[in-house]
Amino acid sequence: MPQRSVPIVPLYVNAYLPPQPTPARCYAWGQALRAILDARPERVALLASGGLSHFPGSDRYGSPDYDWDHQMLDKLVAGRGRETAALTGEELDKAGNVEFRTWITLLGAVGDARAKVICYEPSWHHGNAVVTWPVGPVA
Repeated sequence: MPQRSVPIVPLYVNAYLPPQPTPARCYAWGQALRAILDARPERVALLASGGLSHFPGSDRYGSPDYDWDHQMLDKLVAGRGRETAALTGEELDKAGNVEFRTWITLLGAVGDARAKVICYEPSWHHGNAVVTWPVGPVA
C-alpha cells in the first residue's frame, strides 16, 4: 500500500511473557484508543492479529480447542465482544488463546459492533480466523 488512504494502527500486546495484561486491561486500552481516534478527523482502520487456539512450545501443540474458538466467534457475531473483558488469563491459557489479548484490545475499540466472520480454518495445530467489525463514527 504505497499510497495508503487510511492510517493503520497496529496493536501490539504482550501475550506470552509475564506480566501479561489482563483481558480487562486490554479491553480498557481498546476503549481509550477509540476515544483518541474519535477525536481525530481521519478515518482509521484498526488491525489486530493473533492465532486462535494453539499451544506453541508445549505438548498440547497438536490439540487445538476448536470448540472454544467457535463459541467465541459466535459471541463476537452476536455483538457480545464486551464479555471478553471478563475472561481471565488462566482461561485464555487453558484454551490456548493467549494471543486473543490482541483481539480483546480491538474489541474495546469497536464496542458492541457485530463481527462478520470471513472464514475460520482449523489446522492440525491451531485455528485461523479472519473477522471484521464494520463500525462508523460514534453518534
